[in-house]
Formats: sequence, structure tokens, C-alpha cells
Amino acid sequence: MKILKRMTLASAGVSVMYIALAALLPFTELSFRTWAVILGQMITFLLTPLLGISILIALLWKNEYAGDAIKGVVTLFTVLVCGLGSFFICIVILLLADDERPLTRHLLVVRKEYENSMYYRPIALFFRKQTVVTDEDKLDYLSEKYDRTFFMENGNGRIYEPNHTELTITVRLRDVVFTDDYVEQMTVSYLLEGYEMLDMDRPCSMIEAGADSYTFLCLKGEGYDDIEPLATDISTLCGYAMAMAAVDSGTSVYEEHFGNIFFTFGEGDDAWLENVSFPDAQNDLAGLEARVRTACQREFDKRARQNGSHKSDASDTTSHAESDNADNTASAGEGNDGTQTDPQIDAARAVYDAFLAAEGYSFEVCYNAKGNLYIDLGNKTDEESGQLYHYRLVYDRPSKNDRCELFVLYRSTEGSEEAIMDMFAVERGSGRVVSSGKKAWGDVGTEEYREITGE
Repeated sequence: MKILKRMTLASAGVSVMYIALAALLPFTELSFRTWAVILGQMITFLLTPLLGISILIALLWKNEYAGDAIKGVVTLFTVLVCGLGSFFICIVILLLADDERPLTRHLLVVRKEYENSMYYRPIALFFRKQTVVTDEDKLDYLSEKYDRTFFMENGNGRIYEPNHTELTITVRLRDVVFTDDYVEQMTVSYLLEGYEMLDMDRPCSMIEAGADSYTFLCLKGEGYDDIEPLATDISTLCGYAMAMAAVDSGTSVYEEHFGNIFFTFGEGDDAWLENVSFPDAQNDLAGLEARVRTACQREFDKRARQNGSHKSDASDTTSHAESDNADNTASAGEGNDGTQTDPQIDAARAVYDAFLAAEGYSFEVCYNAKGNLYIDLGNKTDEESGQLYHYRLVYDRPSKNDRCELFVLYRSTEGSEEAIMDMFAVERGSGRVVSSGKKAWGDVGTEEYREITGE
């Protein structure tokens, strides 16, 4: 009983302090950290009342004049009411809590529903202070992410890294995450240096790609017979870049982050673009060559099928009948009839099976006039609006880390532009499908989606 009284007294003291501080903090620049708010509310509105009720029940059982039946009924009723009340109190406290995340060690972002994100500095242990994002925060973000020192020139705000003073690193704030082009810029610098040092005569160019229009090096392939030499050149350049990164920093940045190199075939409207990510280690360069060869041969084979057996219609799309083994959702390989399956179609089928089949969509494999894959899902009436929509699942590209195939689900009505309904990632090998929840190219996407794609 003494221990119970002491716990109740301590809990009541904490509750009084919390309520007093909660009343005073609005008059200062400080506020409670999200976890401190949750902890304080749990103690004030849950623990303290429960301890008080426990003391009352203990006193009831010590009362000699109260019968055992009365004691039992009162105790049971109290436990049921307290249990149900505690459950609802916990739900309310957690649902009303802010979504607080650390952007750096010295910067927090708080995202409230229906409100813009707000930024805070953590103060001491329990408190935070509202702030704005500064250039120093960008330097902190880069230093923590890459475990190296970055500097900023006074006056123009140019961010650079000592081993690459010629680069100007761009850091963008996307609501609740930072993004940067340090690895992309450093990779281009290494690749161009290797291109010159190795006296390569293959045509190359600089291109912009991705949602943030980062710059990448792109090598040009000259035709089907050039697949093998192109794969060798890409492997050689990537190996050079990885070796130089290891020399600069002692450990290669590509062990944790992804470098990319692009390559292209064809001219004008017939041109197609691919990219591959650097392997994790130098001894995986042979695997990189194999990936390049596979991607090129797959594209050439697809175009050969299209040119040999398909015709464009008025909407510049071409229908492609499903093969006998289109239901196979395994990785790329041979189908049951001995023919080669298309990994992109297999990935599209995995998206369909995981998210769309249960909704009653159809599945028709098609290619547009440029030979790009999409799945015609047919028409479906929206239950809320009664509007008839047409749906397509369109292959987008490989993910930034080259682990996944990316697809976009579009919806449209006659005479209107297509709207994005979701974006999906399909992990190669495992066939795991992840929905991003994105409805626009600029959306961040779910944490699981960002983790599996490296974007």
C-alpha cells in the first residue's frame, strides 16, 4: 500500500508539472517534443487516475463492513470501466499526436494533417523551438548522410566537397525529406575523367533525368552488334569510377549509395534510353555487363516482335496478344512452352495479381507506337460518381537502385487527360510488389516504396 501511495504521489506530481508547463509554454518560443506530449498525457490522463482508483479499491477491500460480494462487484465494474476508458484514451492521444521526424540531428519536421509541415530545433530533452531550414541544416544533412565534411562558400551559398571543389551540390527540401545530387555529380565527374583517361571514342552526351532533373552521362550504342562492346565500356567506366571513389575517401560511396550510367540506341523518335546502377563491389562488374546485355537484347527482341507482327491503330497503340504463359508471374526465363518470357510483362502481371485482379480489371498486353509496354485494364465504373473510366498500367522505367521495375496506374475518361492513380514497384527476383500511394510525380511516396526503390 505504501508503494502504491508513493507511485500515485509521484505520478500526480508529474501530472501537475506537465499541466503547468503546458499552460506556460504557449507564452514562450518553446513547445513540448511530440514524445514528451504523449508521455505527459499518458501519465496525466491515464496513469494518475488509474493509480488513484487502485488506492480506492485497496481501501474498499480493507473495509471490514463491506461484504465480499459488494467488493467483487465494485472491483469488476471498476476494472471493466477503467480498461475500456484506458483504451479510448490511448487511441485519442495517439491519433491526435503530431508526426515528428528528425531531418538532421539539429532539425525536426512536424507534419500535421491538413497543415503544412513545420520545422523545429530540439532544445534540451523535452522541448523544441520553431525554426526555418537554413544552409547549415543542408550541410548537416550532407555530412550525416555521407559521413564526410562539406563546405559552403560565403556570399553565393555554393556547397562543395573538398575532394571535388569543382562541383556545386544542390540540396532540395521536399516537405519532410532532403534530396541532393552529390552522388550523381560526383559520378559524372569520375565517369568523364575515366572517359578521357581511357581514350574512349564512343559517342557520349550529358542528359537530364529523374524528378529532379539530375545530370547523368549517357553512352551511345550503334546497333545490335554493338551490345557487347557497349556493355564492356560501361563496365570499364563504372569500375574506374568506383576505384577513384575508394581512393578519394578510403571507402567507396557506392557501397551505400547508387551511381548511375545511361545508354541509348537509335535516333529521334526511335531512340530508347536505359540506365544501370553501379554494382556494390568491383567484383560484381561482370554482373553489370550481363545486365546491360540483357536489357539491350530484351529491347531489340521486343522491337523485332513489334515490327514483325503488330500494326499501329489510330491512337498510335498496338495490341499484343498474351502468350500462352502470360499467367506466369515468375522472374524472367523460359515459359512452359520453351519461349522466353518478358520480365516487364511478368512484373506487370505481379502488380495486377497483387492489387488489381480482385477489382475486376481485365489484362491485355499492349505496346504503343514507340514500343513501350502498357497493360490495358479495360473500363470500370466508379461506384461513388457513377463515371465510366478507362484504366492503363504503364511501364515507366527501372528504379534508381536498379532493383525494381516501376509502373504507373492511369485513369482517364473520353476526351480528358490521364490522371495518376498510383505508382508501383516490383522487386526483381522476389516479385514483391509495393504501392507508393503517389498520385503525382512530385509526391514523395511511402517509406516502404522509397526503401525498395532507393528514390
